[in-house]
Amino acid sequence: MLSVKGHRGSGHTGNGRTLAARESGQGTVEYTGLAVVIAIILGALLFSAPSWGSALTSTVDRIICDISQPLSGGECGAGESPENLALEESGPDSHPGEDTGPQPAAAPEEPGIPDDRLEQELVDEAVELFERAIAEDATGDDIRALREHLADLSPAEIRQLSAQHPNINRYSMPVPRTHEQLASFPTGAEGASWWNDSLTEEQRTALAQYMPLMIGNVEGVDYETRSEANLNALAFLRGHEGTTAAQQERLDQIASSMLDPTGQLDENRYLLSLNMGHPRENSGRWYNPFDWGAAEEKHWPDPLAAVSVGNPDTTETTSFNIAGMGSNTDNMPTEVRRAQGLYDGLDETHAVISWIGYDPPSTASPSVWSSDLAEAGGYALAYALDGYQQTRATSGDSPEVFLNCHSYGTNTCNHALMNNQETVAGLTMYGSSGIPHHLFEEGVPPVQQLNVATYGESNLPAVFATESPDDFWAPLGRNPLGLGIIDRYNPAQDASYGAQIFYSDGEGGNIEGEGVHGHGQNEYDHPERYGYLDPDSQSYETMILILQGLAEEVEFK
Repeated sequence: MLSVKGHRGSGHTGNGRTLAARESGQGTVEYTGLAVVIAIILGALLFSAPSWGSALTSTVDRIICDISQPLSGGECGAGESPENLALEESGPDSHPGEDTGPQPAAAPEEPGIPDDRLEQELVDEAVELFERAIAEDATGDDIRALREHLADLSPAEIRQLSAQHPNINRYSMPVPRTHEQLASFPTGAEGASWWNDSLTEEQRTALAQYMPLMIGNVEGVDYETRSEANLNALAFLRGHEGTTAAQQERLDQIASSMLDPTGQLDENRYLLSLNMGHPRENSGRWYNPFDWGAAEEKHWPDPLAAVSVGNPDTTETTSFNIAGMGSNTDNMPTEVRRAQGLYDGLDETHAVISWIGYDPPSTASPSVWSSDLAEAGGYALAYALDGYQQTRATSGDSPEVFLNCHSYGTNTCNHALMNNQETVAGLTMYGSSGIPHHLFEEGVPPVQQLNVATYGESNLPAVFATESPDDFWAPLGRNPLGLGIIDRYNPAQDASYGAQIFYSDGEGGNIEGEGVHGHGQNEYDHPERYGYLDPDSQSYETMILILQGLAEEVEFK
């Protein structure tokens, strides 16, 4: 019997099994009868309780303020110390007053161009290019045109742009949602060239200060800079009068996910992306038709984010955690806690990213039986994966990149790996809700069509899967109500898919560990039970070996 414990890194404190943070939508939910499942689905359709975010302490405001002050030059409150600031009630009217964007104490100016000689025409043209770049049908050329124009602006003009048009710091640049957009959007190499070669140091400083929401999400910009910019954008957005109640709740949760267990800023966490989207007629997310509050805000997309545990600019191995049904930024602290749990089983040469860069289906939503959200999310994920590897390549680095995917996230990951350009080192799936057959060419095992490297002497694709015998929800995603109306692979059972299948029942195989109970990733509230990502579970111990490049030591089915 081989135990993973001999391979763990030292110096990290693991998450205690008795911690009481509650998962939202991913905890243990087991039922024994079909009638209960039907009742849950009907209940979700007919009733909807308001979603109330838990109150955060003033520590979050203080920490975010401490981060953003060096960038914005502003103060945390009128006459109050940061420690005494309390979080105000969320909503569009909770922060009255005109907001003109992040404002520094001393505006950077290009030598020889005083404020009274600003080229207003250049600023106005930048606004037109920005509006074109965030349009629903934006192309890569639209984004390139905006970047080229920004390279012609002085730092003072960049400041003027932010002050006159604060929506530049409220609406995000698009991420690819279609094959055409993915093929046309600027690559990480292009972004790095623009950032490092086309801009002066003064322009880069001004853009990071005055247009943080854009700079924090440019593939090609180093991730420490992106994190600082996104934290500045986060502070601005949480205090903006136009932020809706639903957005405010999620922004608060993103802010909270950046803190360590003592309530202090965790210096080993990085806010890699913060995507506010742009108001649409319909964001594309499924809403309960009886939840009138959600219907009123449906044209405002939920904020999305990615948080890394470990510095992604320097690590040798980086993995992306892709969650499924019921996981969103309203549960960001728990999602990041899962990444922390994997990181704690590795060493400092690794980083683990909690990537909520798409809209997974809501809990008990019929969207889980469609691949629409997985397809759109797959293009966004492919862009993030390629962007990460291309950004690191500009520094001569080639880190190994892994994907860890749960439930509906396995569908998203497969879509991404059918479209990415840069090969990833491995894909691990657990509790899959199914992978659609139509995604792949017939006659060729799906794993051979994914852009994933091979491993070991076997030269097999590094694609791994497991499913607990106690997992009730995963089969329901593949075969709703037993009707057999969805044609999907189960990568943990279907030999024709081609994955290397590992044990998670705690009995078979050569890796010691507890069996997984149910569908959840973690069982924080029930220390006697184990989820797929709980330390000491057989699935967790196996995944740690895979992420260390030791998959050959695992006995597969």
